[in-house]
Amino acid sequence: MIAFFVFLLLVGIGFGKGKVYEIVEPDLLSEIERSKDRAISLMRREIEKAREKMENFKGEVLTPAKKRRVFYIDPTYCLEESIWAWQGNSLQVLYPKGYCFNPISYLQVDPPPMVVFNPCRKEEKAWVERFIKQNKNAVLVASGCPLKEVISQGWQVPVYYLLPDLKQKLRLRHTISIVSVDRSKKAIKVEEIDVKGNR
Repeated sequence: MIAFFVFLLLVGIGFGKGKVYEIVEPDLLSEIERSKDRAISLMRREIEKAREKMENFKGEVLTPAKKRRVFYIDPTYCLEESIWAWQGNSLQVLYPKGYCFNPISYLQVDPPPMVVFNPCRKEEKAWVERFIKQNKNAVLVASGCPLKEVISQGWQVPVYYLLPDLKQKLRLRHTISIVSVDRSKKAIKVEEIDVKGNR
């Protein structure tokens, strides 16, 4: 232990006898001040790009229906894993793997119809405006029309956008599509409307 302190003492004697150099790194605050204008300009450009991208967002694009067509989707779901729950002091299987159920069986109230349409097509917009007068709770979903155009139309109800998951799960291909629940078939009903024809 004494040898260690002697070593430190001998090594320490040489300190303080060499040249002292100034710090050559620039001052952090002056660097920030110098580059702030460039950073602000870059941020503004990125914000403008994001705004433009958002304003031109169209969602998933569907083509207009050429004829009336109705199809059904079976929403039955089968569990990929067992669902466990505590019962008393032990963990037991509540629903086993492979258990299948149809969520429509558990609905207390039918959800409102969902209308998928392109608000930029005048005939579809007019059709939907008439439809929502009779179906005030309908959920409107836009397809293929830029957000800035939908906003400028001044809809008095929320208009959502068709995203890839919804398009895939409901097998949507055309506008106008009306999505609703058919309790008698325990299925989701998708009705494609040709706006030039009749519903």
